[in-house]
Amino acid sequence: MKMLNKKERQIFYLFVRHHLLKNSPIGSKYLAKKINYKFSAPLLRFYFRRLAQKGLLLSKIQGRYPSDEGWKYYLAQYEIRPEIKIRNENLKVIIKNYLKLAKNSFIIIDKFRGIKIKGLHYLAQGLEKESLCDALMFIENVEKNIYKIEEKIGVKIGKEIDNSKTNNLSLGFIRGENKFYLFIGPKKNYYHTLWSILNKIKNKEKDK
Repeated sequence: MKMLNKKERQIFYLFVRHHLLKNSPIGSKYLAKKINYKFSAPLLRFYFRRLAQKGLLLSKIQGRYPSDEGWKYYLAQYEIRPEIKIRNENLKVIIKNYLKLAKNSFIIIDKFRGIKIKGLHYLAQGLEKESLCDALMFIENVEKNIYKIEEKIGVKIGKEIDNSKTNNLSLGFIRGENKFYLFIGPKKNYYHTLWSILNKIKNKEKDK
């Protein structure tokens, strides 16, 4: 995992959170304004270049956005603070809100009851045509695909997903005693919220 100094960590975290809020690539002027010029636009540009050199940021004409490594760093190297507020609500309500906002689909593979899929319409809203076809192909072969996942709980991003042709997807998953729970959606995702939900499912499985 890449090593960042204190200021790099701070700026990268701010970048990702505001990138998610805007739902599109962002630049130094945009971020400087959003953080009330705590860091100037020229200083942010300097650090954006450093973060890009370390493989955490990529660029488009419209601005910069996290790489696969960037998303993984964001999930693994910061305290988990859900981007979507998770109150003490029913887990079904929390999942429903997450699917709507993150444009994910939720799949439950039950050893005895078969497969249940929720939120396909949200997934269709969040992905471009090629990536949507990629996601639907994964779902069509989901039972075959999950056997390649060895971990009990985790998140896979972009190139980490076997059989993904676009590398534009994300997976969150947890293996229960008789069920496999899977979230699939765009690579741009609310990963701290996803991780919190996976752990809520894990705790619910333990209580059974």
